[in-house]
Amino acid sequence: MKVTPSPVEAGLLDASQAVLKRVSGRTDSLVFASLCRLDGRLVSHVGKAGVPDGQRISAMNSSLLGLAEAFAKEALRSPCSHVSIAAEAGSIIAVRVPSRATGLALSICFDKGESLAMALRLASDTARELADVVDTSN
Repeated sequence: MKVTPSPVEAGLLDASQAVLKRVSGRTDSLVFASLCRLDGRLVSHVGKAGVPDGQRISAMNSSLLGLAEAFAKEALRSPCSHVSIAAEAGSIIAVRVPSRATGLALSICFDKGESLAMALRLASDTARELADVVDTSN
């Protein structure tokens, strides 16, 4: 059974998809960018061929952020700002979208053509851009 999104959800989907497409056009090293709800449900996704589907990435992103936030709170008694994964093939950054409407997270992956520092900067900028979109669509 296909569920039709509400007008607000459809507006968020269209606007966030446009942001992710713009980001993917800025650099050839982007592998995927995925916006999800903290419960793991996919909102929007762009990616190169061969990457896991957006729903699978969203579920993993939600789990990763939950674990990192619990670890930072327990070990450092401080909130977690982001999670970064550096691998031989590239990097993945997971970050909450800092909107007034809480409950969204961004996962963005770059191949080894992008430095970890630049990946973090692009992820942070994209999360803020998505927050603006979310806040104006609500």
